[in-house]
Amino acid sequence: EFGWRATGQRADDLEGRDTRTVAYEKDGARVAYTIVAGDALDDPDDARAVTRDGVELREFSSDGRTAVTWLRDGRTCVLSGEGVDEDTLTKLAVWKGAGAVSF
Repeated sequence: EFGWRATGQRADDLEGRDTRTVAYEKDGARVAYTIVAGDALDDPDDARAVTRDGVELREFSSDGRTAVTWLRDGRTCVLSGEGVDEDTLTKLAVWKGAGAVSF
């Protein structure tokens, strides 16, 4: 719907938690969307709380990447990008797929 094309995926272990990441590209910009298994992760200390379309998000920067986190069905989701602003990330994060995506 937003014109992003999936370019890869990977699975990792983050301190004993399974993660799944899908990478996307659009017009030279790249984002990575990660879902972390288990209980919610703590928010980064420098994260700013924002609410968009009824979804509570945390925005922050890490290693030169803009990032946003939120909970979906109790799991931590992380969307980070290079060459992408926070507004774009939050729009992508709160996409509900005409009700098909639950929070």
